[in-house]
Amino acid sequence: MIKCQLRSLIAAKEMRENRRISYREIEAETSISSSTLSRLGKNKMRQFNDKLLSALCHYFNCQVGDILQYQPGEYRDSENASSLE
Repeated sequence: MIKCQLRSLIAAKEMRENRRISYREIEAETSISSSTLSRLGKNKMRQFNDKLLSALCHYFNCQVGDILQYQPGEYRDSENASSLE
């Protein structure tokens, strides 16, 4: 399963900058809607496009691998699992 590390990235940036960071602030800087950021923070996103990932990488000054991490476990879409083989 792919896990989004948005909450961890926000927490680390908050500690570095010694201030609170809201989804609204990230939205203003990245043009990613607060609702999308909320879904990312709750690991409810199923697709990640290049514009979204590029904006987050720029904002957090990180790499895609810092945002998304693979964690072995249950595959969410078992219907499509066989098409990947």
